Amino acid sequence: MVLPDTIRLGGYTYAVKLKAALSRDEGALAHSCGNALEIEIDSTIPEQNQESALLHEIIEQINYRYELKLRHSQITTLETALYQVLRDHPDLFHT
Repeated sequence: MVLPDTIRLGGYTYAVKLKAALSRDEGALAHSCGNALEIEIDSTIPEQNQESALLHEIIEQINYRYELKLRHSQITTLETALYQVLRDHPDLFHT
């Protein structure tokens, strides 16, 4: 998968950026900021980890935007389950 340059969430356009050694320097595969409208993903991790990290940050921002009050463990569970389904069924939403 080629990561998009931007992604729209809740009417907002987020910049998606790769940042080298994010996990080493900041202890996370990715992070996002709803105020800065930005998602950063570690460019040094494998592609599958980048994909799942993007999905995780999308869920984080949905949680933020809609004030869902999901715990981080719930976000991680949703990301893991959805990522598996999307990987196993890449044509799921194609007609």
